[in-house]
This record gives sequence, C-alpha cells and structure tokens, in this order.
Amino acid sequence: LPYAALVINYFDQDYLRSKSKKIPLNTTKMKKIELSIYPGKDFYEPGETAQFFIETKNLEGKNVPAYFSLAIVDEALIQLSGAPNTDIFSFFYNNRYNLVSTDFSRWALGGYDYYGGGAKELQEIALRKNFKDTAYWQPWLKTDSSGKTSISFKLPDNLTTWRATAVAYNHEAQMGDGTGFTKVKKKLMVESNLPRFFREGDNSEISAMIFNQSGLSEKADINTSITAEGLAEKTEKFFNIRIGDGQRSKLSVPFQVPYLKDNVDLKVTIRAKAPLIGEDGEESIIPLIPRKFTYTVWSLPFVNYQQQKESIYNYDLGALDLEKMEDLAFEIDFFSDPTFLLVPALKYLIHYPYGCTEQTMSAFLPNLYVQKVLKIKNISAPEITNNLPEFNKVALKKLLDYQHADGGWGVWENDDSDLWHTAYVLYGLNTAKENGLPVDNNVIQKGINNLRYQIMNYYYSKNNYFYGSADTLSVLPFSVWVLGSLTNYNQDIMKYALRKLENDYLKKVGNQIKESNTALSYLIRIYVALGQKNIAQKYSKLLLSKQNNDGSFRIRSGDIFMWYSSDVEETAEAIIALQNTDHFKEVQKAVNFLVENSKNGYWHNTRASAKAIYALAKIAEDKRFYKKDQHHIKVMLQDAALGDWKYRHGEHHKIALTNEQIKNGHQIKVLTDGSTIYAAMNIKGIYRGLLDKRYLLPENKLEIKRVLYKKDTAGEQGAWSQVHKPQFKMGDNVKISIEINIPKNLRDVVIEVPLPAGLSYVGLNESKNRWWYREEKRSDRIIYFFKDFYSGTTKLEAMVQAQTPGEFSMPPATIQCMYRPELTGSTLEEIVEIK
Repeated sequence: LPYAALVINYFDQDYLRSKSKKIPLNTTKMKKIELSIYPGKDFYEPGETAQFFIETKNLEGKNVPAYFSLAIVDEALIQLSGAPNTDIFSFFYNNRYNLVSTDFSRWALGGYDYYGGGAKELQEIALRKNFKDTAYWQPWLKTDSSGKTSISFKLPDNLTTWRATAVAYNHEAQMGDGTGFTKVKKKLMVESNLPRFFREGDNSEISAMIFNQSGLSEKADINTSITAEGLAEKTEKFFNIRIGDGQRSKLSVPFQVPYLKDNVDLKVTIRAKAPLIGEDGEESIIPLIPRKFTYTVWSLPFVNYQQQKESIYNYDLGALDLEKMEDLAFEIDFFSDPTFLLVPALKYLIHYPYGCTEQTMSAFLPNLYVQKVLKIKNISAPEITNNLPEFNKVALKKLLDYQHADGGWGVWENDDSDLWHTAYVLYGLNTAKENGLPVDNNVIQKGINNLRYQIMNYYYSKNNYFYGSADTLSVLPFSVWVLGSLTNYNQDIMKYALRKLENDYLKKVGNQIKESNTALSYLIRIYVALGQKNIAQKYSKLLLSKQNNDGSFRIRSGDIFMWYSSDVEETAEAIIALQNTDHFKEVQKAVNFLVENSKNGYWHNTRASAKAIYALAKIAEDKRFYKKDQHHIKVMLQDAALGDWKYRHGEHHKIALTNEQIKNGHQIKVLTDGSTIYAAMNIKGIYRGLLDKRYLLPENKLEIKRVLYKKDTAGEQGAWSQVHKPQFKMGDNVKISIEINIPKNLRDVVIEVPLPAGLSYVGLNESKNRWWYREEKRSDRIIYFFKDFYSGTTKLEAMVQAQTPGEFSMPPATIQCMYRPELTGSTLEEIVEIK
C-alpha cells in the first residue's frame, strides 16, 4: 500500500471528533515490475510465424519471475476504440482516501449508493482471406526464473500494425505492464475498400488501393474480379498501371446490387503482381441483403367449435399497391387438430432476433416440445426441423454462458441473478437434458442451490417486479413448482420451500391470490404433484370461476398487468393446470380461444407464443381431443367451389390461390357438417417499392422521427447543421438523430436504427443516452434495449462517416414494445447519396 493512516477519535461535549495523519510507506516503489515486450523483427509478412520476447525486472533492474497475460490486437481497432488503461500498478498502489471510519450511533446517519500481367498468372496468386482483430490472446503465461520468455504464433492475413500488450504480477504482489509493436506488410500490397454489406438496389463501386513499397519503379498488373453465388453475371475488370516506390493507386469497378430473391454472399477477389517486386491478393465476403418487406395483408384464424353449418368471410386488401407486391399468395389451411398451429409458431420463435435470457429461453423451450409432437403426429416440417439442431446448440450455449457466478440467471449475463429468470432457465435446461441435449449436471445443481437460496430469501411485494415475469403474485409459486419438478418433490428439499410458500407467502397475500390466474395454475400443479387433491381442487374452483365466456382466463377487473395483454399466457397456464382434471369442456373451450387468437401462427410475443405452444403440445397427447368421426367441409369463393373433402381426424388440407383468382370484396364461404374444424387463412406478399405511409404510418402508435446532421467544421467542437436531403461527400461526419415522443411510460422497448452501406459507424453521443439497458452494434444496424422508457421526448444519436461513394438504401428506424407488439412506430425509408 502507498501509505498507512493514523486515526484518533475522541469525544468533545457529546460530539465525536476525529483527526488523521498519513504515514507514507517506502515499500511501494519496490512493488513495480518493469515489463519489456519486443518482436523478433520489425516487419513480418501475412501468415508468417511471428515471435515476441518478454522480460520482467524490478526497479533495481533485477530480473524477477512473473505471471502475465498477453493480447496482440490490430492497432487500427485500438485507434478507433481508444487504448485500454492497463496501468495495473497505479490501480493497486495509487494514493487513496482512508476508507476506515468510526461512527457514533446516537444519530441515524444517511448514505449514498454508487453504481458503479496476364489473367492466368494472376489467378495463381495466393489470396489473403484470414482477417482477425486479435492475432493472439493468452491470459496465463509466465516468465522463467531469469524473468524471460518468448511466444510464437502464426499471423493472420491483415496488413497492419499489431500492438502487443502484457500485464504482469507475481507472488510478491509486484505488478506492471508493457507494450510492443510489429508491422505486417508486403513490397506490393492490395487493400480493398469495401463496405460491410450492400442492400438490393444500392448503386456503388468495388474499389481497392495498390501500394508499392519496394524501392523500385515497377509496372504492376492488377486483376479485379467480383463473383457472387446466386448472381447471374460475374463482374471482372483488368488494370495495368505504373506506380513508383511509396506511391499508391486507387482502382474501382462500378457495382449495382441486382434484384435478390434471398440473401447472397458476394465474394470480392483482388489480385496484383509485378516482376521483381512480388504479388499480393485479397479475398473478402460482403453480404448482399434483399431490400424486401414481407407484408401480411390479411389473416384470419377461426374455430368452428359451435357447430356452425356456414361461415362467411369478406376478403379485403384495402388500399395497398398490388403492382409492387411480389409472390402474392393466398392460403387457407383446414385441420381438425390444433397441433398444426405449432409449425408456423415455431418458425416465428426461431427467427425472433432479440437475445436476452427470457427471449432466448422462450424460443428454446418450445422447440423441445414441438420436436416431440411433430414426431408423434408425423407432421413434416423440414423448413423448421432441419434448422432446429443448430439453433438449439446456439441457444443452449448462450444460456449456459449467461449463468452467473452464484449459479443463477438474470435478464442479461452481467446483471444480478433474480428468482424468476433462474427458475425459468432451470426448467428449460432440465427439459433439454431430458430430450437428450448435453447439459452438465453441475450447471443444474449450481442453479438449484441458487434457486433454493432465492426462494428462502424471497420477500413478496406488489412492487417487487421481476423483468419478464407475468406478474408479481406468480413468481414464488412458479419457482417452487420448478424446484419440485427438478427434485422430484424431494421431501428434505421441498419442506423449507413449501413452508415459505404456505406460512409466509400465501398468508401474506391472502385473497390477493385470486388476482393472478398464473399463480393459481402453478398452485394447482404443485398440490396435484404432492397428492394433496383437496387443496388442488380448492384452487381449481377459484381458477374456473374466472374463466371468461370466450374461453380465456384473464383478469376482468382490477387488472394487475399494466404493460401487456396477458390473456394468452394465463389461458395457456390454465390449460396445463386443468388438463388432468374432470373439466374437459372448460379446457377445450380454452384451447379454442388460443387457436382463434393465433396471429399468423404465433401470439403476442415470444413468451406468450412459448406458453401457447407448450399448452397445445400437452393437449396433443390427450385422446379426448381426437374423435374418430369423419369430417365434411366445403369451401366456396363467390359461387365457385374451391374444395369439397371428407376426411378423418389428423388429416390436413390446404387451398392456395393466386392474385388473379381472388379480388377485393370477394366472399369466402365455409360449409361444414358441424364438426370441430380449425382453419388458418392468410395472404402474404413481398413489397419491392419504397416503403411509404401506406405501409407504415397507419399502424404507428408511437412517434419516432429520424433527422440527419452534417458536421460543418473540423474538430470536436465543429458545428452541426440539419440535412433535409441526405446527400454527403466522402469523409463527411454525419449524425443520425432518432427522436421518440411517447405520451406515457413503457417497459421493455426495442429501437432499431438501420445504417446505409456507405456510412460506417464511428461512435455514440454518450452524454445524452445513458439510460438504455443494452446496446448491440451489428453490421447493418444499431439496436437499443430499454427496461424502462419514459414519457416525453427522447433522443438517440449515432455518429457515422461517409466512406463509400454511391446511392444507398436506409430502411426505416423502428420502435417497438417487446411485450405489446401493437405499440410500434417507424420512420420512412430514405436513399442516401455519397459523392
């Protein structure tokens, strides 16, 4: 330590007085390690084996052994993000305040919280394609007894300066750090100048810089070739240039992204060769993104469980521009088994883009059930099942990585563990293990220990909200049910949890328990598992008394669900809880409610969809839903018959119509024999035009605006002026300002800010945006997650720079409430021009 503190405390007329004096310690300087790190040579070539030497000494110049970590990172990345502070000595041995204090308990004292040539010859050139930001990383290395060591590694293909940073310590509490550099270059160098991606319709160029660092004046033959899988034509151009030593020349090929049916990877290859100098080549992959918008024009699920003989539906496309719609298709599916709804719902969950713990778990858990049901029902869905193994692998790894050191889980990987997320993930991981996925027993046991601890220390409060939970009343019943499921209701483990549930929680909440259908559902499941049928029946009667006329279970008054509709989740939980009771009619009515409220095969959000899928998957095993009777159904469009079938339970029929067959104002008539029939109708198309008000603004309920600014003068204090037409010059600094105005507070909000291909992300105006919960920077957009989004006007500002000439699409910026998808807003699409 740099010093000690002598403190004298004394009383003066009932007041506590204190005096202190610093006492410097002369041992501090002896704690510093001088660390030297230097390369085997100043210059290397790409792919060559590089060597670095490390030496550790104390301040007296004596070599001392030490442990150290070593990172070798691209200097360009350091310059963009800023050099990390690795002064470990100052961190541990810097002067500090005396943090030991004595208080007088006569008064209550307050405190503060801190939060802390020729084409053939060129084709033979070896291409550089192994590009990395980090060339080498080892957290645990050691110098020998003489304080020396060396490391070797194969360099990536980057042409750059590599910064080697080492941080050292030893058992004598001595610490230090050091930095070294080496360069990777060639006598003749190719350096591509490419954007991170292109969108369909972008009109730009493929360019590269050619560098001569040979000391000679040589003619260099340059071949630039552009190929892409899926593109009809190969773009290729040859150059023959003369550049002297120390000079460079820019080469470019015009490139416009054609019509894309799906995503395509563009392979860009640049080669150069010069006699007596050498050769170089570089290969890069650029994603090409289709500029399309899948638009669901019309969708209507229905259930004929009321034995109607005739149902009529009016088909109305509204005022959409059909001339700009591609692949317009109308489909109607008929089936007598709600299991068929699982297929489109699962597809929705797999493609859900946001990755907090709850969202990942809500996508992962249903996969396990649906895989089983699809197999039992012999339903073919290769577009989903082919991708499930890889998705499950990724989701499982993510959930395991999100486990905290204490064994629990929170919303993200770096926050505090909470009871609800820990219980939710544990149940999912145990289900995954039962389905044959590799889950370490130690992971689950560590989680169970944390779950038991959190249950015993749980304090119920109506305001004690858990992010992601359905409501505060259901958190403890759900967690106790999970603990019982994981431990087979082991008496020694469960007795303390049940004591907490019954003697503390249920007595405290009293009659409030009837406010939560979800809590009642889990209490039923707990006491059924314990064999205490009388208690289970008591809660079953309470739950059934709250079923609505439409079959749903949702709070009808005094709604405690303030920020999203809970009807699907509550109904799904009730179905599972009541499935093994004598209330079949009520369960069937609830199942019909789920089917009727499916929107294009999914429900309000990921968790609602997850629970609905789970409920339908469980019901799929109940033979009471599967009668042997034959069904008869007839479908009419206007007066023409589209289909007339007789089929048994489990059979599935689909009608597909083209845009020429069905027009606005047409009537679809469904005639049945009174059997229970499930149907799903929808029409979808791909819109290719510029997204305008007809497609976006009518649905907007949240106000969002995008404003672009250009920096007029150089330097950090340069003035910004608003740009009304998005036209910029190469090198211009641009600010994308997103302004959101909402009338009331919201929870769980996501904002997406797409970037044009020609603008590269530079940074964020941190001073105005400190209250989002998480920020994700992707190649083509920035995504912000908010736990709480406050009413009034909010600004988000992203700094970008114009780096590639051309015309580029900038899709709409969007805002959405994650658990209330009807609350959404978007800007219009714009075209950005860079000269």
